[in-house]
Amino acid sequence: MHMRRRAVVRRALILSLLTLATVVVVVSPANARRDGTGGSTSGGHCVAQVVDQRSDGELVTGEPMCFGTFAEAMSFASAGDVELALDTPGSAVFTDELVGTLAASFTLGIHFDGANGTGSSIGILGTSCSGGYWNALGFWANRISSSFNGCYHLRHYDNPSRVGSYYNTYGGGQVDNIASWFDNRTESVAYYAW
Repeated sequence: MHMRRRAVVRRALILSLLTLATVVVVVSPANARRDGTGGSTSGGHCVAQVVDQRSDGELVTGEPMCFGTFAEAMSFASAGDVELALDTPGSAVFTDELVGTLAASFTLGIHFDGANGTGSSIGILGTSCSGGYWNALGFWANRISSSFNGCYHLRHYDNPSRVGSYYNTYGGGQVDNIASWFDNRTESVAYYAW
């Protein structure tokens, strides 16, 4: 009888562990796609849609949506217009003219924590290059090493709210590496058409 009770307890424990594992697998992907801190903390690729602009020019974005691959982020950001192979790196926007042109049509900028469009990314989605700015909060504060210019001119500031020293990148539809003296110092970015 004692052996039988042990087998029943063992089965119940195994069933509980399997149920817990299933819940973790089902719940984790949904949670991994959202990160309210402004970016992924696990090397992901995020997009944040501009939903409003404050009177001082600060862009208000919705909650960032984060994905495991750059291709998934680009597909989501473009509503399916940009379809890339899942292993396509972020640097593709800098080498593929078609992808770069499409990306510039819906992004103000895509910011990377590595040089030449490598590493984690966050795309700021919007349509106005009139000088509005995004505060790089959470994971993204002091991490940007390169940016894709959706707008012609991006100005990277070393403090939130367009304050402090800045570094300019020019040329819509291209990558710019942040100069070594300003690398990993960006805390806000303004987007201009000029």
